[in-house]
This record gives sequence, structure tokens and C-alpha cells, in this order.
Amino acid sequence: MNQNLEALIEEHAKIMAEQMVEAAAWAGSEEDIRHACNKLIDEFIKKAGLTVKGRHEYGLAGGRIDSKYGGVVIEYKDPKGAGRITEDKNASGVRAVVEQLNRRFRDFQAEEHVGMERIFGVGCDGDTFVFVRMHKAKLEAEDPQPVTPHTVQRLLRAIISLGARGLSFTPENLAADFGSEGQSAQEGVQRIHTLIHETENPKAQTFFRQWQILFGEVCGYDIQGQNAKVNKLADHYDVPNPDPAELLFAVHTYYAIFMKMLAAEIVSSFSPLGTSTLKKLISAPTSARLRDELRNLEQGGIWSQLGIRNFLEGDLFSWYLDAWNEGCAAAVHTMTQALDQFDPTTLSVDPAESRDLLKQLYQQLFPKSVRHDLGEYYTPDWLAELVLDELGYDGNPDKRLLDPACGSGTFLVMALNRVKTWYDEHRYGCGFGEDELLQKILHNIIGFDLNPLAVMAARTNYLMAIRELLHHAADVELPVYLCDSIMTPSEHGDFFIGSWGKARQLKTSAGDFNIPAEVAEDRNRIGRYADTLEFCISNGYSPEEFLKRCEGEAIPATEAKLHKQLYRHLQQLDADNKNGIWARIIKNAFAPLFIGKVDYVAGNPPWVNWEHLPDDYRAAMKPRWQEYNLFTLSGSDGRLGGGKKDLSMLFTYSSVDNYLEQGGRLGFVITQSVFKTQGGGDGFRQLRYVQAESCQSWYSSPK
Repeated sequence: MNQNLEALIEEHAKIMAEQMVEAAAWAGSEEDIRHACNKLIDEFIKKAGLTVKGRHEYGLAGGRIDSKYGGVVIEYKDPKGAGRITEDKNASGVRAVVEQLNRRFRDFQAEEHVGMERIFGVGCDGDTFVFVRMHKAKLEAEDPQPVTPHTVQRLLRAIISLGARGLSFTPENLAADFGSEGQSAQEGVQRIHTLIHETENPKAQTFFRQWQILFGEVCGYDIQGQNAKVNKLADHYDVPNPDPAELLFAVHTYYAIFMKMLAAEIVSSFSPLGTSTLKKLISAPTSARLRDELRNLEQGGIWSQLGIRNFLEGDLFSWYLDAWNEGCAAAVHTMTQALDQFDPTTLSVDPAESRDLLKQLYQQLFPKSVRHDLGEYYTPDWLAELVLDELGYDGNPDKRLLDPACGSGTFLVMALNRVKTWYDEHRYGCGFGEDELLQKILHNIIGFDLNPLAVMAARTNYLMAIRELLHHAADVELPVYLCDSIMTPSEHGDFFIGSWGKARQLKTSAGDFNIPAEVAEDRNRIGRYADTLEFCISNGYSPEEFLKRCEGEAIPATEAKLHKQLYRHLQQLDADNKNGIWARIIKNAFAPLFIGKVDYVAGNPPWVNWEHLPDDYRAAMKPRWQEYNLFTLSGSDGRLGGGKKDLSMLFTYSSVDNYLEQGGRLGFVITQSVFKTQGGGDGFRQLRYVQAESCQSWYSSPK
């Protein structure tokens, strides 16, 4: 097989689309179109080195198929005849060819014992395609599409795969296509890296800078200068002389786009709406239409239709739509075509196999040769289970659990599984149904993380874990937030009383936001505030009209000058094409202030040495280290915060102080070095912290 198959598909699809349209103009019969198109298909098969053989006027069940290539069945029509295919799906010619293809599916299944999921039906008159596939256990005809390079690519890829369907969603299967060794990832990362490197779009650049701020505080290595670790990653993806931050941002963006498509397809598999976002993306006949469909997805898409309000909240990876070019379109097309080979219904076949699917796939984005160097460590399922066992967490849905560094959601998924098991055992005695169970889950199982990609993965895994309960609620907010568990906005910045009133300050790549304190400490209130900000800005409201809208939404706005200042700031960002996420970034940042205390804190906090943190972040958090007496060194080391201190030390003390109920329990996986190092870990090993005027102590079991 031709090794550069993707380039060949793109090249041949352009030629084939042009010549098919030309053939439709001169053709005088259905036979003319069949010969012209089959000649082009045969040329592609030969160039690609495929073993597929075309069969024409193929007899089956007393009838004849115009052409078949393996499982790809093609019925041709005269572009000038009464039965021609138009873009009107209700036209008589379209209905006739769809019924014809439906019969072919049934004949194949009956006489040749070929499963309908292994057949791909195509109606074609040279100008227009109509595709027929098995979807949700029934045959489904897509809306007719014009013959373009994109639609021809779909036909060629179907021929390559013989119309195969039904790959199971397993980490191994997904990694083969989308992991670091797969063609989709190789091509996608290269093209997205080029896009972020070359773009001058202000929104793309602003989102990139905000990602650098957040990711730089959790990754534990320099993403600004030349980095030998990242250079290994660049060699793998064949990206010459990369900027480390740009390359890592490209890898994260590639995975984020894939994750959104995957999550949308998963949701569509159990959605009563029966809408497949993936089918819409695949069917987009032009680059512009593809971008439109992706924009709809990025703006909420099927999740909004199902009442899932915050799946993409605070998402920094939609920048590619504003920097869009043909290379980006090609990367997305490759991704959609590969994902189309999977059957989303297989997620329900073996829940244990599909559990935390994205965590394992994310590891595959970083090849083994660099995974260890980049510090990409993940909590194995058995270890998360052990921590929950040690805590005594049995899944009682009335008990609250927080993972303040949730990553892709391993501890959250394990906790959710325990809740569902608990409910199965107590269903008839607990006194509440599945509708109330869902509300308890959404209130009591919570995750925080500063890594934007991890938050998206955790939300996806959370969504998969509760998918069978979603129909019990019309409005769902997934309790996974993009925020700093240690430095809340009142501390990373200032809580101050200025001439304009009380505010909390949040530092971002778009400047410092001063958020009125009166809206910042209640989840429902700040949620409504974010909604109102977005609505008023998108509809051109004045600051005065915004305040009136707040009053109508029962949002306190006594600090009028502060509200107007924040609104004008967002208005200016919108005018400069740098907006789209900030209201949601603000809402998420305040999550540590409004979720309240919990019964259990569990997780695997980041193992990052003090000296590897960004300078301004170290300076901002130094008072917290001093507050908990974690600086025990004297002299210059003590003044500078020296010693081999690990961020997990501060994470532990802060989590006990900020989130744990009296009598609650904390279980963390942390590096053994904090129990051994002299100087750096002395303060931590006191295992005591000061709260009010009392001194709390707690037990540690280093295993």
C-alpha cells in the first residue's frame, strides 16, 4: 500500500471531483457516468496499491448492482434524466436511489451474510452524492451533497476500508488511529503547530498566552526556552525547530478537537435527538461548511441541546476556528474519517473496558521515548481504588468528595462507580429515585484542575460515567472546574476594598479582571452572572443596560462602578476579537470559593519542585508556604524558599485547610521524597497546620 496514502487521497480527490463534474456535463446516459467514475476509482486503487477489485453489473438476489468495491455499493444515475440526484432529499430521484440502496443492503445481508454495518451505499450522478449507512441499528440516508474534493475523499476512504464499521471504543483501538504513532496525530499535530506558529489572529494568540499561564503552573518544566525534552517530542512529530510552548499547545489542541468529536459522538449514541455531529462534519462539502459545523460544536452543539451547560466552559482550544486554513481543514477531515470507523454504542458493552478511555489515550499522544522525561504520569486505577479504600469511601451519594487536582478524572470516575454500586445495593431502601441520585452526584462529586486539557478530559469521563442517568435532568452542570486549588482569586491577586467597592482580582492573559465580591461566592449566582455578561455583550448592551439585566436576574449589583468596569473590559476584548471565554474563565476560577466543605479529599496532586514553578507564581504563593510553616530553612535558602520542596506539600496542607470538613479524611498519592529530604520536607513532616486558634493534626500512612 502507498505509504503516503493521505496525500494521495487529497490529490486524487481534487482530480476526481473535477472530472466527475465535467463528465456529468457531457454524459448522455447513466452508463457514461458509471464508466467515467469507475475509471477514476480504478486509477486511485492502482496508485494506492490496494487489493480491492471492482465488480460491475453485479448480480444479487435477481437484481444487478451497478458497481461494488468490497463493501462499497454504488448506484449511478443519469445526471440529465428524470431519476437524477439533487440536493433536495425529498426529490423523487433521491428517494428512489435511497430505496434502491436499502434493498442492496438487505440483499447483501441475506445472500452473502454480510452485516449491514459492513456496507457503505453510494448514489451518484456525477454532480451529487447521497450516502447510506447503518446508524443506531437502522439504515440512514444522509442529506445529498454536491461532488467536491471533500465528498470524494469520503468515497475513497470508504473504498480503502471496504465500508467497515463497528470498531470498538477501546484505548488500544483509539490509540492505533489517534495515538502518537497514528497517522491522524502525526498529520494533525504538524498542521496545528504550523497554524499556531504562523497565525496573527488576536484571539488565537490571547488564548495561547492564557494556556501558557495555566499549563506553566502545573507541568513542572520550562515551556518558554529551548527544552531538550520537548525537542524529543518534536522529532517524533517531525516538527523542525519548534517553540516548546507552541508544540505542546498544538498537541493539546489536536487532542482537544478529537475529544470534542468523540464526546459528541458518545452523547449522540444515547441522545433522544438522534443527531450525529460526526456525520455532519463528514458530510460538510467544503472547508467553509466544515468550519461552520465545528463552530456550532464549539458553541455548545449537542451538549446544549441536551441541557449540559458547561461541557466546553473555559475552553481555550477553539482558537483554531479563528486561525482556520486549508491545512487545519485537512487535519480535521483526517480525524473525522478515522473516528467514523468506530461504533459509539460499544461504550455500553463493557463499561470496565471503556472506563477512563481518554486518560489512556492521552498517554499515547506522548510517545514512550519522551513520556517519562516530560513528567506525564498517570494514576493507575488500582492505586486510586486503594486510596478510596483507605479513606473508607463506600459511594454513599450523600457524602461529598473532591479531587482538587483531578487530571483526566480517574478518582472522579472511581468515585462515581462506587456511587452507582451503592445505589444498586440500596435502591429499594434509600428513599430516593435516580432523578435525585443524579442531583446528589452533581452536587457531591467534584473535580478541580489547572490544566485546560485535563479539565476537558475529566468532564468527558464524568459524562460517560453518568450517561445512563442524564435523561433524569433537563439541566446539568458537570462539577469539574478549571481553577487553581491553592491560589484562589482572592489570593492570586488581591481581595481589596477600593474606591469603587469590594472586589476579587483575577490575573489573565487579557489583563486583570476585578470581579465584584458580591457575585463571587455562590455557584448559582456567579453562573447567572456569567450568563448575563455573555448575553449582554453578544447583544450589544450598554453597561447601564447590563446592570438593569442583572437586577432582572436577581443578581446583586450594588457595586455599580465595579460591574461597569468589568463589563467595559469585556466589551473592549470583544471589540478586539479577544473574547469568547472570559466570563466562563471567571466563573470557573471562583469554584474553590463556592463549592463548600467536603467529607473526602482524594487525588494525586502535581509533583512539581518549587524551583520549576514560574517566578510570579512562586512569589504569589510564598505567603501560603509561610502560613503553614513549610519554610524551615534559615539564611538565604529560607528567604528565597530554597530546598527541594515539592508542590504536593503545599497542596496537601491547603486542601485540608480550605476544603475538608471537621472530621473529614484526605487521601493523596505524593512523592516519597517529602518524607525523606532534609530541609525541604521538614515543615511538611510535622503533619500539623494552624486553623484559627486551634492546632489540627492528622495521620499519614506512607505505603
